[in-house]
Order: sequence, then C-alpha cells, then structure tokens
Amino acid sequence: GSYVDAPDASDEILSLGKWHDPWFFKQVQEKKEGVVCMRTTEYLHRHSKSIFWELAYLQPWGNTMFFRYLLGWINPLNIALVKSYQPEWTMRYYCNVNVIQDYLIPLTELKPMLDLGDDSLGVYPIWLCPYLNKHHEVRSIHHPHSDKDEMYIDVGYYGLPSVVNFDMKSALRRIEDWLLPRKGFVMLYALHTLGEKDLRRMFSFEAYDRVRSRMGSASIFPTIDEKVRVG
Repeated sequence: GSYVDAPDASDEILSLGKWHDPWFFKQVQEKKEGVVCMRTTEYLHRHSKSIFWELAYLQPWGNTMFFRYLLGWINPLNIALVKSYQPEWTMRYYCNVNVIQDYLIPLTELKPMLDLGDDSLGVYPIWLCPYLNKHHEVRSIHHPHSDKDEMYIDVGYYGLPSVVNFDMKSALRRIEDWLLPRKGFVMLYALHTLGEKDLRRMFSFEAYDRVRSRMGSASIFPTIDEKVRVG
C-alpha cells in the first residue's frame, strides 16, 4: 500500500474504527479487486478488534450485524480474562489443537514453506509480513546467518488445523527440521520442540553468551532453552 493525502472519488473507504464495524479480515474476504483506503490509525489497528482472526473461534457470532451493533464495543476481549473462566480441560484441548505459530524465513523459501504449512498444519488464513533482517556489528538472537542484510518474511499460522489426525508436536518438529538448514527462525513466544543444541544452531547466541558471562548471570538467570522449553 501507499499513503495518499486524500482518496480518489472512486476509491472505497474501509471503516474499522466504529464499534459496529465488521472485522477487517471479513471485509477483505469480500474484496476481489480495486483500491480501498483506510485511515492510518485504523490501518495500524486493523487486526486488533478480531485479534487477527482468532476471535472467530471464540465468538463464531461476533461478526454478525446483531452482535456488532449490540455488543461490538466489548471487543477485543481480554484473552487472559477469557482463559481464566475456562475449565482446565477446555484450555488443555485448546492448547493441543489451536495453532499459534510464527516462522521467520528467507523470502526465497516462501513457496516451499507455504507448501509445508499446508501439508503439516492446514491453517488458513496465513499471515505474511516481509521483514528486512539487517546485519549489525553486534549479532543479536535473530541476526541473519551472513554478513549482509537479508530479506525475510514472517509466516504466521493462527487457527485450527484442517489436517486429519493432527498431532501438534509432530507437526512442529517437522517444520523445525525443515527450517534449520534453510536459516529460518521459530518465534520463541510460540510452542516449539527445539533443544538447546538446535536453538544454538538456529539462533545467534554470540552477544547473548558474552553478556551473560560479563554480568555473571549464568548461575542466577535461566537460559533461553530453560525459559521456553516445552515438556
């Protein structure tokens, strides 16, 4: 997209800021072609009301006209509050079947990643966000595996898988095994099955280890592996 001072007379304006406005992704699904305009603040928060498309699973009725006009003002929900009222067994089931994953991969690997995601997860829609992974003198955790800037793209899967007999751990491990030789990254706020050896193969620990050693924190604070390990 691009910024404009004012929309042309023929441009459609998407309204997202009113409490009764339809969810952004639902409006986009209805658009086949043409140009649409949005206010900057509404564009920045276009996925806030429906929490991307995750709210469609918690509120299947949430985008209906009746609900939007009557109670649309309550969204987005406080997810932590919603979870606190759920029974433990429903939360466990939700965690076992609901995919919330982001993978940062070189742009050249996008098509095979989408094919793998379709075969392993079958989650749609898919979030695609280009990202320039810049080379820096100090190599941070997500530093590119080279001495130059690299164009990456974030591939996000948020929703229920359509794969028959889906197994979360097996699916994630399959994707991680594919990512490792292709210089891809798993976002560490999501579930993963990587051990410390694979984490160090995937991420740059150069600056991290140097700071931990200088500050003497190894005996005080847990490692990244200890903090994000699953199971």
